[in-house]
Amino acid sequence: MMEDLGEFLGFLIVVFFGLAASKYFLKLVDDKYFITKDKKTKLYKIFSEVYSFVDKYHGLFGILAVIFVLLHFLVQIVYAQFSYTGLITAILMILQVSLGIYGNKATTSKWYKFHLLLPIFIILAFISHLIF
Repeated sequence: MMEDLGEFLGFLIVVFFGLAASKYFLKLVDDKYFITKDKKTKLYKIFSEVYSFVDKYHGLFGILAVIFVLLHFLVQIVYAQFSYTGLITAILMILQVSLGIYGNKATTSKWYKFHLLLPIFIILAFISHLIF
């Protein structure tokens, strides 16, 4: 039963991290594709609603991901086994959310650029966590 809980928490981590990380990709699509397109199309209206939702709750998604990381870590430590790759992934995710909170409006700082690059390392760490 606790193994199922650990897997479910891991699933929630992926969902909320994915939602938080999708902000960057949605912004990229908006800047590269829709900048020259007609903004009155139905496609743009749908895209705009999705982007607005993700943008509005981006921080909450990150915080929820970290909450589920901590719960997952606790369940795994108590009922399963310790994982170094899981610990590294958790530390990177906590660092990511901390950077997001610290540099909330500083979009030109080095912190912000690191906040944009860190998800790449989180994804690599997560993949290694699944493999090992």
